[in-house]
Amino acid sequence: MTLATHAVVGSAIASLVPTHPVIGFCAGFLSHFLLDSIPHWDYPLKSDSINPSKGGALKLDKNVIIDLSCIGFDIGLGLAFSIAFFISNAPFLPIIIGACAGIIPDVLQFVYSRYPKSFLKYLQAFHLWMHAETNLNNRPVLGVSLQALLIVIVVIACKFFLLA
Repeated sequence: MTLATHAVVGSAIASLVPTHPVIGFCAGFLSHFLLDSIPHWDYPLKSDSINPSKGGALKLDKNVIIDLSCIGFDIGLGLAFSIAFFISNAPFLPIIIGACAGIIPDVLQFVYSRYPKSFLKYLQAFHLWMHAETNLNNRPVLGVSLQALLIVIVVIACKFFLLA
């Protein structure tokens, strides 16, 4: 799942409970694992330094710059969509908290790749266990389209729930 999708879903959940940021954070964090259980597309990471499944030595090269640019764009897009979609529902801070909470499990995967003997080994095992066995990595158009559709459904459902 792209980070933008995780951010939008996390912020949608947090926007439903704007006066309870801890609940919004926890629910946004947990939503990450539920989304990862759905077959999805992930953009490929070119650098072993960034890819948490490879955990290569950190070195600054062209592939790291490309990967960090993609990741940064993905996060920026997720935050921008989150704010645009939910600022009328909730204050800025709960939206950002939910968006970040939805992204953090992937950040922690990277941290785990650097420190595999840490307490994160349990979270990493859970993260891998929750991941869908089937992926759409060889079908990027379908994968991106389904994630866009998921975002639309979540936004509509959130707006509907708030109007009810």
